[in-house]
Amino acid sequence: MVGITVIPFAMPRFLGLTETNAGMRCLDIIVAVITLAVMCSATIWGKKKLRLYNILIGMCVGYLLSWVFGIFTPEQIESLSSARYFAAPIPVFYSWTFSWGLSIPFVVASLCSSLKTIGDLTTCQKINDAEWKRVDMESVSGGLLADAAGAMSAGILGGMGQSTSSSNVAMSIANGATSRKIAWAIGILLFILAFMPKIANIFVIMPIPVMGATLVFTVSFMIVVGFQIITSRMLDVRKMLVIGISIILGLSVDMLPGVYDGLPAWIAPVFSSSLSLSTISVILLNIITRIGIAQKKSLVLKPRKDADDTIYKFMDEQGRLWGARQEIIDRASRVITEFVEVSREIGLVKSEIQSTVSYDEFNLDIALQYQGRPMDFSGTIPTPDEVLADRSALYRLSAVIIQRSVDRMACVEKNGVVTLQLHFDH
Repeated sequence: MVGITVIPFAMPRFLGLTETNAGMRCLDIIVAVITLAVMCSATIWGKKKLRLYNILIGMCVGYLLSWVFGIFTPEQIESLSSARYFAAPIPVFYSWTFSWGLSIPFVVASLCSSLKTIGDLTTCQKINDAEWKRVDMESVSGGLLADAAGAMSAGILGGMGQSTSSSNVAMSIANGATSRKIAWAIGILLFILAFMPKIANIFVIMPIPVMGATLVFTVSFMIVVGFQIITSRMLDVRKMLVIGISIILGLSVDMLPGVYDGLPAWIAPVFSSSLSLSTISVILLNIITRIGIAQKKSLVLKPRKDADDTIYKFMDEQGRLWGARQEIIDRASRVITEFVEVSREIGLVKSEIQSTVSYDEFNLDIALQYQGRPMDFSGTIPTPDEVLADRSALYRLSAVIIQRSVDRMACVEKNGVVTLQLHFDH
């Protein structure tokens, strides 16, 4: 939604539309299209070092074309020429006051900003880890603390509110540059630019079509990666409704301007932007729809030929309810099916199998309880010839498959009742 909320700002600029110019201008569109094409070309076909500078190269081309086509306004040129090469920044301090009427808008804005930061940090984690599985909350905690420190210090010094930049995160996806060394270099560069108004003004007077092309380029990554994170977990009807309704409500703010104008002043801030409305919606709906979802579920299995269908259907349904990772649910289903099949073939189980599956964000645990003999997991992998010649070799092969498909396991027998405990790291 952060990416989607940028679209109403990006596309008018891409088409050369401004507050003073309501009609599309051909030169603006040409500059925007060429700038975007250069960025995309450098990203898709450029070598690794070239991709690092994809946006910078596109912006340089856009600036050059804007100069040739006369898109720079006289005011922009005057602003750049009159700016000093060196000047110390002058903080502007305002008086302190408090308004109860702004409490709810402040809470909404803070919540949306915090969740946006969590989304940015999650995306950064996903960029840096090809085996990304879940959010590292320790890293997110540190990021939120740094974000809060930046916002508070900016307020104390009379500056604008600070927050993580989703577009810069998208830029990292495009060029693959995520090193902390770059962050330090950028921090030093920004500090220097604060004392060099003329150089900083080069970015301030960025041509409208160049700005639009840059936003379109980065927003495309933001939106797609957002959906990738959503679909990294299994979705059931509840989650589809939570996501779908929240996106629809968010889009209604931009697609139907003024539709929420008649709301009371105390709740109006929630409906003031698509990001705030979708954020509040997804939080409330997620809390409500989780009612009735148990973190532990049981299933009685009979060692018959159609047991595998029952297992896969049960695990798929629970995986979607819990929002588990598809590959973990599939692996667990295969292990249970393997055990049920081998127990049927060699008469390992004398009764029904009571399976209990429990889940949290980090663990998937399965307990298979039955009357019969415990499975022997001490055997070695049989050779292909042994499998063909000796039926018992299949039993050994199944035991090895099960043992190597789980992260931890234990088999306990007590009073004729066997409990096979299977653990999967989630």
